[in-house]
Amino acid sequence: MSNLYIRIVNNIIPNKQSNIKILDIGCGNGDMVQELINKKYEAFGIDVEFKAGKYVLQLEKRNILRKIKTDSGGRLGVLSKNKTYQWPIENDSMDAVCSRAVIEHVVNLDEFAEENNRVLKLNGLCVHYFPSKFSLIEPHVGIPFGAILQYKVWFVICCYFGLCFKKFRRNPLNAYNYMIQNTKYRNIHEIIEIFNSHNLILDKDITNQIMAFSSNNLFKKFSRLRFMVIMFGLFRSKCLVFKKI
Repeated sequence: MSNLYIRIVNNIIPNKQSNIKILDIGCGNGDMVQELINKKYEAFGIDVEFKAGKYVLQLEKRNILRKIKTDSGGRLGVLSKNKTYQWPIENDSMDAVCSRAVIEHVVNLDEFAEENNRVLKLNGLCVHYFPSKFSLIEPHVGIPFGAILQYKVWFVICCYFGLCFKKFRRNPLNAYNYMIQNTKYRNIHEIIEIFNSHNLILDKDITNQIMAFSSNNLFKKFSRLRFMVIMFGLFRSKCLVFKKI
């Protein structure tokens, strides 16, 4: 996903001038931040917790990776409203912010959208790539329609028949608990409405680029067909670009 998303970001925010500042939200192990730096962006990354990775320590030491403060200091401490939630980034400082597979984990989407607005320069862009609520195969646990059918019995049945990722085949409750504790899926209209309420207006739906830049040749061909792009966005994933006005 990293190489695919780098291509999408580079296409939407081409680095044709010096000092393009870009922020990776939910940066994980910092790999994408380093890739952006390699492409001559002035890149930064933020997350509540960092994952193990090749570049984490050096990027954190250089203050390129920065931790988001939460009420409890961990991911589960991020609630719908928070006393301490704020990104460690200066106001009006970024040309673009981006995220991949983050929106579906964000409980406090109002605060998240407000922080997008706060750190972006005027006319800055935010690019968010995330799985659909109606994904045929939920991408974290592998359960068919696992984002909308969050019932224990459904998870037990799917795991019993092997309709899940391997690590959950004997642990359906682990899959169920992961979804309940770590995901907050919303429909696309709610996401757009929340961003709009924070002066971030939908600029482009670039879901077709997920398909066009994919290594899957069938997806590449279908990326030219509007109906197939709509189906891909509905049952797999979306990529939206918002502009600060």
